[in-house]
Amino acid sequence: MKMLKKISSSLFSPIPISRDRAIGVSERLAALSSLSSSLEYLHQHRNLGPGGLNDWEIMKQTPESRIPAVQKLTSAVSGRRTTLALHATRVACSLGMLMPGNGKWRAAGNLYLGATTTLLQARHRYGTDGSDQVATQVQAVTGLARLSNSPQVKDALMWYLALQANMSYYCNDTP
Repeated sequence: MKMLKKISSSLFSPIPISRDRAIGVSERLAALSSLSSSLEYLHQHRNLGPGGLNDWEIMKQTPESRIPAVQKLTSAVSGRRTTLALHATRVACSLGMLMPGNGKWRAAGNLYLGATTTLLQARHRYGTDGSDQVATQVQAVTGLARLSNSPQVKDALMWYLALQANMSYYCNDTP
């Protein structure tokens, strides 16, 4: 009986994880999401063309894209070649984020991925979903955590992320 209890305890008890490890695991999971998303857009680049699901001439007519500041900003990056180049750099950055390391350069990678996802959001209205939105939030928070030297700020940011994740799933499950 003691052996069964010991095995059960080792399988189901919480695993202690350090602050930096939590940040690293979070940013790598978000990088996988960004990598998958950008590879998908690069593979299905025909959808960016005229009449495609993400044709900018159609997408810029959506209500949120009609805001002049948003339209001006997204029009600057919504050319087919620019969009594909952004996705190629996102693939490279995502692959870099999957590499081992704990340096401050990871903050720049996280913030770049989060910013480019946000920038491309109006361009790719169809095909972005909850995983892209969660990845953006994780990348912004882990990027800021990487920039901070304060353990309290890092903890607050990771608690924010944990609470956000719990609320998003709780709110989606309630009738």
